[in-house]
Order: sequence, then C-alpha cells, then structure tokens
Amino acid sequence: MIQGAFVLACIIGLYFVALVFFERQKYGKYIVFSLICASFCLAYLNVTVHNDANNEAQLEALSKGGLVLMSSFLLGISAASSPRSSNKKRIFPLASLSLGVAAAILVMTRQSKETILALFGW
Repeated sequence: MIQGAFVLACIIGLYFVALVFFERQKYGKYIVFSLICASFCLAYLNVTVHNDANNEAQLEALSKGGLVLMSSFLLGISAASSPRSSNKKRIFPLASLSLGVAAAILVMTRQSKETILALFGW
C-alpha cells in the first residue's frame, strides 16, 4: 500500500511539474504542490525500498529530511492560500520554508541512524 502511494505521489508530482511547464500562466502553487509530492516520496523512501537498502543510515536521513520538508511545504502553502494574504502573511511561508530546509539539512547530514532518530525525536 505504501509503495502504491509512493508511485502515485511521484506521478502526481510529475503531472504538476508538467502543468507548470506547459501552461502559459505560471502557478506557484503547482510548483509547491509538486515539491510536497517529492518530499512525500522522500519521507516514505525508507519504507518503500527497505529490503533492498545497503546504507540504512543514509536512507533514514533522506526519509526524515523528507518528512521535515513536507511539513514545512504544507504549512507554507496553507499560509499562502489563506484568504487574508497581505504583505505580512507572505513572510510566514518563506520563514516556514527556510526553517524546514535548515532542519532538513541538519537531519540529513547526520552519519548514524541513532543520531538521526535522536535529532528527529527532538
């Protein structure tokens, strides 16, 4: 079931990337949604290819980094899509994205599975 969701998220993400490239009007929300799909695929990568994995620490780092990115993308797109979008509200999605990317880099640069799980648990 998770492998099916993984494949479906990849297909949906590629569809929205294609929409951005082939539509004449550029929609930023399509790009963000395709990034959400890509981070979902990263988040469940360790469950999808667990049996074939050679380096479990690297797979766990990608998975946990994808979870962090997915939550920051979802928070950013929900703030950007709110009916009250003002200049002050535009800072919130950018702050969410930058904090998520920083946290994902922090998680993804760890070398052992134990430190990744300890850092992610924090």
